[in-house]
Amino acid sequence: MQIDLTGLNPTADLDVILYDANQGLLVFQGGAAAGGNEQILVNIPQTGIYYIAVVPASPGNSSAYTLSAALIADQAGQNFDTAANLNVGFTPVQVSDFVSDNDPSDFYRFTATTLGSLQIDLTGLAATANLDVVLYDPARTVVSSQGGAGSGGNEQILADISQLGDYYIEVKPASPGNRSTYTLGAVLVPVDNVGDSTIDATLLTTPGTSPFPVLSATPNFYSDFVGGGDIDVFKLVFDQPRNFLSVNLAGLTANLDVRLYVEGNASASLLSNSGGTTEESFIGNLGAGTYYLEIIPGESGASSTYDLRLSVSPNSNVPTITRDVNPNGDANARALTDVNGTLFFIGQDGTPNTPVGLWKSQGTLDTTVKVGSFTNIDALAAIGSSVYFSAGSAASGTELWKWDSSGGSLGTLSQISEIAAGTLNSSPGELTAAQTNLYFTATANGEATGKVLYRLDSSGVPVAIAAAGDVPEELTYVEDTDTLYYRAGVSGEGGGNRLWKITGAGGGTPSAPINLSTIGSAANSPRVVTSLQAIGSDLFFLASTASSPLNIELRRIDSAGTFFNYEVNGDPVEPSIPGRFSGVAVVKDNANVSYAYFQASNANGEELFRANLATGAIQELPQITPDAISPDISNFKVYNNKLYFSANDGTNGTELWVTDPNSLVVSQIDIFSGGASTLNPNSSSPTNLTTVAGKLYFSATGPNGEELYSIDSTGLPTQVVDINPGAGSSEPADLIAIGDLSGTGASGTLYFTADNGVNGREVWTV
Repeated sequence: MQIDLTGLNPTADLDVILYDANQGLLVFQGGAAAGGNEQILVNIPQTGIYYIAVVPASPGNSSAYTLSAALIADQAGQNFDTAANLNVGFTPVQVSDFVSDNDPSDFYRFTATTLGSLQIDLTGLAATANLDVVLYDPARTVVSSQGGAGSGGNEQILADISQLGDYYIEVKPASPGNRSTYTLGAVLVPVDNVGDSTIDATLLTTPGTSPFPVLSATPNFYSDFVGGGDIDVFKLVFDQPRNFLSVNLAGLTANLDVRLYVEGNASASLLSNSGGTTEESFIGNLGAGTYYLEIIPGESGASSTYDLRLSVSPNSNVPTITRDVNPNGDANARALTDVNGTLFFIGQDGTPNTPVGLWKSQGTLDTTVKVGSFTNIDALAAIGSSVYFSAGSAASGTELWKWDSSGGSLGTLSQISEIAAGTLNSSPGELTAAQTNLYFTATANGEATGKVLYRLDSSGVPVAIAAAGDVPEELTYVEDTDTLYYRAGVSGEGGGNRLWKITGAGGGTPSAPINLSTIGSAANSPRVVTSLQAIGSDLFFLASTASSPLNIELRRIDSAGTFFNYEVNGDPVEPSIPGRFSGVAVVKDNANVSYAYFQASNANGEELFRANLATGAIQELPQITPDAISPDISNFKVYNNKLYFSANDGTNGTELWVTDPNSLVVSQIDIFSGGASTLNPNSSSPTNLTTVAGKLYFSATGPNGEELYSIDSTGLPTQVVDINPGAGSSEPADLIAIGDLSGTGASGTLYFTADNGVNGREVWTV
């Protein structure tokens, strides 16, 4: 208990007495001289009624006074065994208490879990009191004793903690008769082994040596602390063109984050921010250069020790994850799109409420960043350095959005004017770039049906295009002729979709929609149009004719607008195009003659055909299957002026095939030979054929599951790497060449999505 007697007349001397419940004397306090304040500090040994008396120190003393009393909880123990836990760490702690003649020692205990520098401060003493502070080690031996500051003076201990264990702090009167309240503060600052800025950053790599003598492919662990104004900065110097880095921050007791940036560009840093004491992770690829990795507080006042696990592997020609954008789950990365040489894609990082992100990447960990979050995203289209997409939000439903490169490294997001009011969904789709114009379909009434054709020009205002047909679909832009083709119904006419076009589609004054129902002769005008495909200055598509509405065949419109029919079986009634049509590929021979290759059916069944685009002559290539069984021809891709495709010959399963336009020979490339039996052969099932930087890449199944393969100028297939080791399949998909300015596959960088069985479906690059 603390009792204070104050406010006396300058000439008066009063005393204060404390009695216990039995009216026995506990404490008598006097002697402060005339006008002096008196104070009692005493432990109350038991509950009950206590009495306080204020009396003249001698006859003749009289005065008004102020008496105050407070019960002060004794937070300390009285010896080593009862010492109170002070929880001293690298976050400063304080406790207030008192000592007096009948409470002569306050003991506190703390456990040192890390080595470092200990600071103890004893402050807030009464002006007339002199207290000491003592530090004991785990053996209860005095480490330091600090006193002698005199009445009212503060005391401080600075000591190195060189061993782990329980330590004790004692606060006591310097001599009998001293009593006072006090404030005891303590902080243990761990040994700081890591630099605090880019100037003194701790180097974890040695430039010029390979791979890395300090930071290596085998994970290394670094333990330290951050807090109290201290951050930790690591320096990484890479001289290899590609370096796969894995970062994991764990063992946290408070919220810490990881920040990564390339030297000289801290404003474009990559920040992990999982929140709380959740582990923070980065996994991805870094190019050559100098990088800084900072461990920083995730919120004001956060302090914590940490365990940092780092590894790096130089992988110049091996596929690597650009960045694991969802370290705690599956990113489901998809819709890879080239936006002026930068990759954009859709992925999920686990953020609640708006889980789907729009991401951009230049192939490295630090450049793979989320630029926007939505409830859903679909249909990306690039115009220059901007990307348009359909996305949903709780406020406005699914509408058209735009990202452009203004506003810093993350760019600027903006919603195009709302087509369907309120939370209704206009659900933009079929996004198609035509020079500086964007065409798309949407509905203003929020219904799933009734979509109309829109154009978004350089002014940024979407305008519904009048008289564009019923429910336009398959928007296809032929850049060489600046013509937008699509299929749509015609009101009042039956017989399926018709072919439409808009000329001057990329300019400021495109034409009105033109119905091509009467192109060519009246009998041969196209009906039931599907499978639109632009190749060079030509449009290829499937259609029947007005005279034979069931006879689906391959059709073409050239740059002059001339209409061609490619009738394979010679039967004007029976269709020659199979129900599963995989498109057209155009290849030139050595005489510069262009051939359009496609699959079709005649009396021999479904086989590969080609049409001479100069003469219209149609040739059947040698049968892939010996009978009328369908070889399932698909996945056309032109590489090194040859046509590659997948097909099943009925003996070796579905494999890769190739044909040279200078002959009618077709050759099989048996990637996954053998099988359970002659009736059950292994199939490599090649898909996603893509040409990048002079190679043909594709997905195929082999002994190691479905993985990434390539073919170079030798024509021989090679598995690039086993992304999902063993028999597991990484299932590479969405293969795309980014930065291939020629559009021929001669340059650029390959990006694709894959699942290595650990990180989920992420974006990879070679």
